[in-house]
Amino acid sequence: MSGCTSNANNRCCQGDFLNGLSLLTFKDTILIVYMGLCGTLLAYYFWMKGAFVLGPHKVTSIFNIMPIFTLVISVLAGTQVQWIQVVGIALVGAGVLISNAYPYLKQRSKSVQT
Repeated sequence: MSGCTSNANNRCCQGDFLNGLSLLTFKDTILIVYMGLCGTLLAYYFWMKGAFVLGPHKVTSIFNIMPIFTLVISVLAGTQVQWIQVVGIALVGAGVLISNAYPYLKQRSKSVQT
């Protein structure tokens, strides 16, 4: 860190940023452009196409389990799991199970009544 914390040193911070940009290699620039296009633009495009094809009910379940996939990827990358993350994953999992089981249980209770 350059130590630029106050507004008086704003020019210093901007200069450090510009100096950092000048250190980028061609490979770095290509990777940033790739992540911008593929990681953002195409991902959102295919997410919307999937939401249109599958319908919002199925897509919301997949959206809610994204934190689980994020934790798995971070563990594979060598990050240590904290207890609060385990609690969060348990809550997300319980929420997805409850929300997906409710329509099934509602339909099942109607069929038992008739």
